[in-house]
Amino acid sequence: MLRLRKLAAGRLDRAFDFVPAALGLFLVAGGDPRETIVGCVNFGRDCDSVASIGGHVSGALRGVEALPGEWRRVLTAASPFDLTDAARGVERALRAELARQQARLGAVG
Repeated sequence: MLRLRKLAAGRLDRAFDFVPAALGLFLVAGGDPRETIVGCVNFGRDCDSVASIGGHVSGALRGVEALPGEWRRVLTAASPFDLTDAARGVERALRAELARQQARLGAVG
């Protein structure tokens, strides 16, 4: 890890810098997905990675409905995958895991 830090000294183009940048822009945008993504894209450097992280965080917390409808239409048309079904599958898995953890914690308490 020290070697990676030495290689990245003075540069914001390494993975361990993307997450703090994206989270900071998310906070500045007040959690708004559109503002977060636009801020991340305009941040510079490796902005596609920062925007991807910022978009994922804000989308996960605010939901797909918080994104502009035109963005959703363009992404849906451009994707070879049905992202809605994929998102529903992830949501089902997360809800099942949450229920398991709540049951486990209920059994402990």
